[in-house]
Parts: sequence; structure tokens; C-alpha cells
Amino acid sequence: MRLPHLRLPATLKAAISVIIIIIYIQLIFFSILSAVQNNNGRILNLLVAVPGSVSRHNLNEGLLRAVTLGYPECLDVLLKAGADPELLDSTGNTLLKISAEGGRTNMMMSLIRTGCSVNARNHNGASALHFAARSGQSEAVTLLLNNGALMFGDSGGSTPLIMAARNCHKTLGTMKLLIDATDNLDAQDRDGKTALHYTAHRAIGYELLLAAGANPNIQDYNGNTPMIMAATEGFDNVIECLIRYDANPDLMNTSNKSALHFLAMKNHWQAIEAIASGHGNMDIQDGNSNVPLWYAVAYNRPEAVKALLRANCHPNPPLDPDGVPLGGDPLKTALERKLYGIAKLLVLSGCRLPPLYEWLETIEERRSRPPEHPSLFAGEEEEEEEEDEEEIEAEEWFEDWVHSPHSLRQICRVWIRQFLGASVITASPSLPVPQSMRDYITLKEVEDHHIVAVLL
Repeated sequence: MRLPHLRLPATLKAAISVIIIIIYIQLIFFSILSAVQNNNGRILNLLVAVPGSVSRHNLNEGLLRAVTLGYPECLDVLLKAGADPELLDSTGNTLLKISAEGGRTNMMMSLIRTGCSVNARNHNGASALHFAARSGQSEAVTLLLNNGALMFGDSGGSTPLIMAARNCHKTLGTMKLLIDATDNLDAQDRDGKTALHYTAHRAIGYELLLAAGANPNIQDYNGNTPMIMAATEGFDNVIECLIRYDANPDLMNTSNKSALHFLAMKNHWQAIEAIASGHGNMDIQDGNSNVPLWYAVAYNRPEAVKALLRANCHPNPPLDPDGVPLGGDPLKTALERKLYGIAKLLVLSGCRLPPLYEWLETIEERRSRPPEHPSLFAGEEEEEEEEDEEEIEAEEWFEDWVHSPHSLRQICRVWIRQFLGASVITASPSLPVPQSMRDYITLKEVEDHHIVAVLL
């Protein structure tokens, strides 16, 4: 039996044709993506063998997938079939950037040979070199530099070198390549920071930059130098290195604080000694005329206090022409906060005594006052009793100091230290006196951790 011949309307025939074409295109498209997904270069070759059988759009989608997955054979097949090497992903990144960030140099070479731009930027102004530098991909960086990659900054001012410096814990080899390639080691990003700022803050890679000629005194837009960045973390090795390369430890930021102020606040005593050896101003004043010693006392940093006193900082606050303290008085602050061990150190160092006289005059009055917050628990009462005993012990020591004649040895120490000034550390070894006297002049005894016991 013969089936009757169906006559379809022309519009329906056209619709069916369109559907068939769409299905065919989708089959081809999904076959390409499937071949790429499975890294099957042989099947992919068969799919693109007939010229014009695959649209440029489908080729590009396959190419993006191949680059993302890191399949070089699929990449080469699709590039030969006419896929666009300048293709961007949904975030505006080039295929070269994706390959460079992953360190896939064989894929990078294929893209470069096909004519893609090594200096193309994404929407943040970053090139493939930025991402290779940030990821520490040394071979990718070398390949890009050898093919004309430039060291420009992105939209935030970050050069590839700055990108590497931010991640210096994994990019040291890359940094060496970029340092050799750049003609501006002191390029600044949007915050005014250079590569040296970032490496000093992490204590990695800073010496490479300094040896290559990076400026150790450049300030960011908040006035912070690489030394201030290192000081906030207490990196004494970084500070010592910066000083060897002529860094100025006395530069201050926009908050009018120097590296030494931060070191005193954070008790980084070894870094304080590094600055002292570099002839930094141990009495530098901040915007409120507070010196580093006052910060060390105010923050109860005994090791910093000892380091500053050993470096012969002045134990007194700066005074106005009428003799009134301009900033915080270290001794007054120590007594107010019941830091009696620190107060004794200051007294032995020859500080002005008016705050001590005032404290001794008012001690009975303070003891007679009822507590502002009466203790409810036995433990708190015991703590208060211990504080009272410590205060009585300190009072006896200070009374004895004020009313007893000082030894010639102690008087000489104060005068010699005042005469030597900031050079006390470097000059004392050459003094024609026994070693025990040199140790006494440089306050060697304050190195004992238990400073209260030492001074009683």
C-alpha cells in the first residue's frame, strides 16, 4: 500500500528546515564542546575538517573552553580552524592572560604565534604580564618579556613588579626578572606605594630592590616610608638593611609619626636598636610633641623603654621656654599608671623629678580616698592588696632616692651619657675605662628581664 504524498504548506516546510538547521548546529556545537571537554583532539579535527561546517562563534566557545581547561592540542586545532586568538572571556580577560596566570607557556606560544597582542589589557587595565607576575610564573614572565610585553601600570597604577611584590612570598624568582626588565623601580600605585613598600612590609624581596637601586626614602600618599612599613611589623632585619642603603629613619608620615614611634608602641626593641645604630633621632617628636619613650611608657612596653634608654634617648619630655612639658611626661605617665619598675628606670637615667615630688606629696591623699569601684570578690581584694604593697615598696625606694646622696658613680653616668648624647652606643667601647664601667654607662643592667628586682 502506497502512502499518500503529503503536501505541506510552504511556511511549515520553512519552519521545519530552520528547526533541522538549529538541531544540526547544536549537535555540532555540543560535539565541539564535548570533544574539548574530553581533550579529544582527533574528534575535534574531524568536526572542523569541512571548511565552513562550524561557525566562528562555536569555534570561539570551544577555544575558550580549551584555554580554561589547559588543553594545548585542542587549542591548536581550533586556532587552525579560524578561532579568534584575541577572544575575551566574560570578565574581559584575554586568552593569553588565562594561560599566563596558569603558567601554560606552550599555549601562550601558540596564541602569540597566531598574532594575539601581548599587551592587551582587561577592564582593569591589566595585561597578561600582570597576572603572570602576580602568580609567580617565571617562565611565563620570561616568554612575555621576550615577546615585547611592556611594564605599564594597570588602572590602579600597579606595575607587574608591584603585583609581584604584593605576593613576594611566592614570586621571588619572578621579581628578579621584572627588576632586570624595568626602568622604573620606584613606580607608585594609587596609594603611592612602591614595590619596596610591599616587600618591606612582608620582609621578603626588599634587598633585591635595594641592591638594584630602589629609593628607600620614597613616601606613599600617607607619608609612610618603607621603613615605617617595616616598623609596624617590627622587622629589625629589614630596618637594618634599609639603613645600610641610606634610609632616613626620621621621616614622618601624615600622622606625624616616624618609624621609631611605631616601634615604641609595639615593643619592637630589637628594631629600636637597629635605628639607634643608624643614628636615628631617638627623641623625635610627633605632631603632639610626644617622643618615642613616652609611647613606650604609655603602652607599658618595658623592653622598648630599656632599648630607648640604652640608646641614650632623653628621659625628659621636650619643654617650652618656660620649662613646661610640651608632650607627655614619661615619668609622670609611669607613676600614674603604677608602672613603678619603668619609673625607676627613668629616675636612674637622670630624668627630671618634679613629677616624682608631686607623686610623693599626694600619695597619702590618694590612699585615704575610698575606692571608686569597691571590690565584690575576694580575688579582686587580693589584687588591690598586692597593688598597695607594690606602691608602698615603690614609695620607700623613691623616698630613699630623693633624700639620699647619690654616688659619684651614678652622677658620672648621668653626665657622661649627657655628654655623649646619641653616640653613647658607638662611642662607649672606645672609652678609656674598664669594661664594667662601660657596661654601667650604657645601662647594661637594664637588660635583666626583671627590671623591678634589678633596681631595688
